[in-house]
Amino acid sequence: MGGEQGWVEVADIKDMREGEGYDTGVEVAGEIVGVFLIDGKYYATGECTHEKGPICQGHREGLVVQCPWHSARFDVATGACVQGPVACRTDGSVDTGELQEIERVPALQCFAVKVEGNKVYVQPR
Repeated sequence: MGGEQGWVEVADIKDMREGEGYDTGVEVAGEIVGVFLIDGKYYATGECTHEKGPICQGHREGLVVQCPWHSARFDVATGACVQGPVACRTDGSVDTGELQEIERVPALQCFAVKVEGNKVYVQPR
């Protein structure tokens, strides 16, 4: 799958809702792309770098989204991890802050985004 100069169609703008993430189901550069529409601007990321969770389905505050699997938090504009994972989806445990060392996870894969007509396209940065 590819487009002009490496751009890949991942969504239709009718699928997007302001303030929400959208799981495109489209794989680009080895990542399933999630697209966010925040204050009229589109952002696209890959999966959570902790365990490949669907980051686009997480709770969002501003440009920071929390992975629904283990609560790692990332900036969708830069991909930077602003908080490592603190919860476990399998046993319900939550780190109370007593850990001396917090797991560090790499930044999210971010994609350049463009909209042409009603179509949303991404390209690896």
